[in-house]
Amino acid sequence: MALAGLRQGLECALLGIKDSIIGVWPVFRLIKQNEKIAKQLLQCFLLNGVILSFSVIMFDYVVLPAIQYVAGFIYGIISDPSQSGILQWLSTILWYLFTGFWVLPVFWISKPINSIWFQDIASTVFQETEKQKQSKKKRTKTQQASQSLSQSISRFIADLLFSVFMELLFLVQAMLVGLVPGVGGALSVFHMAMLYALYSFEYKWMYQGWIVHQRVAFIERRWPYFLGFGLPLAILTTLPSSSVISACIFAVAFPLFIISANSAQPPQSMLPQIPVFKVVTILSNKLFNRSDPTPYISAPSASLK
Repeated sequence: MALAGLRQGLECALLGIKDSIIGVWPVFRLIKQNEKIAKQLLQCFLLNGVILSFSVIMFDYVVLPAIQYVAGFIYGIISDPSQSGILQWLSTILWYLFTGFWVLPVFWISKPINSIWFQDIASTVFQETEKQKQSKKKRTKTQQASQSLSQSISRFIADLLFSVFMELLFLVQAMLVGLVPGVGGALSVFHMAMLYALYSFEYKWMYQGWIVHQRVAFIERRWPYFLGFGLPLAILTTLPSSSVISACIFAVAFPLFIISANSAQPPQSMLPQIPVFKVVTILSNKLFNRSDPTPYISAPSASLK
């Protein structure tokens, strides 16, 4: 039985990887059908993949080496190895100037812009998907979900703020487990994969009226699938040594994962639930002076199907 559970869990994880990658193919159909999505995806790519990432790469591998060579040639430092420290000092100064006057301002300006674009993309994709569904039952469920969000704006905002704070705590948790000797790297990637999966599906679930505790409980019960779904993005953002480049890769790739999540159907897992979000949920509940509206481990299964 345990072996069957492990096999099924591995299959779920592989399915998650497949859905996250193959699921982006509908983007080409959506681009043809909806100019708004095409424009938003292009904006994300230009801002993060060209303006910010390309400028950092060009400075590191073209501009800075060229300046070092010219400076060394002019002052004869190249022929005098004892003076190489001057080049290192010059490189450091130039890098701080470039980072302070270009990278950081553009990076922090891009973050709220990206958030708006992500929300617009998720909203447009969700609406386009619902338009294509001919089943009256499914349309009714969508209308009810939309109405449930509009009935209490304050509750929606409170749930959103709670979710953002909880995810920030979880990001800190991911950084802390990364310090564990030996297995820290694997634990950190596991946490980031789960967090990225939550990010990807959260837009869809919020439109369907799920509260944060339901979203978290659903992910924990079906963790093999969501681990696989978030793993490609977690690996992509872990590879670069620059945190700015990692953030740019995330910003370029994340809209595609939103689209993949919109059509994904996470299967149930035979493996035990892993309460990876439990600590941050409890801390968030206490800090917000908020009681969990549903039992943490046993959120209503009917609302999560």
